[in-house]
Amino acid sequence: MSVTKMVRRSTAITLGIVCVVLIVGLGGAMAYYTKAINDKNAQYDSLQAEVSSLQAPEVWKVNLKGDDFYLPSQTSRLHVYGYLFNAGTMTATGVRLHVVLYSLDYIFNDTYVDAGSIGGRTWTSIDANVTYDGSVGFTLTGWTITPQWTT
Repeated sequence: MSVTKMVRRSTAITLGIVCVVLIVGLGGAMAYYTKAINDKNAQYDSLQAEVSSLQAPEVWKVNLKGDDFYLPSQTSRLHVYGYLFNAGTMTATGVRLHVVLYSLDYIFNDTYVDAGSIGGRTWTSIDANVTYDGSVGFTLTGWTITPQWTT
């Protein structure tokens, strides 16, 4: 003999409602955690970019000075000396100083002093002379010394 057990209609409806609630809850949890994971990925990418920027070469002047040695009617010079420091962890290549010598609005010399490469977190000394024509009769009123580099 076969026995068949019937489930009441209210029990089936209740089970259906519980299933719907569980499915909606699962969908909500997936949406929440997907957003949380995306936020963490964005935070990770931001931190990676910050680390990369800290590793990139950045050359600073340290006690870098220029002394003018003016010789009337002769070739005069600006003695450039001091140090360059690479604050990044990667090597700075093609390091050079852009030196501009001027008197009022007149540029005596616009030139570069090569410094080679500077390893990460290391320094190099600079000792160079930049010449200009002292026979013009004007003395220097100023100069700029700007480091430049590539990676």
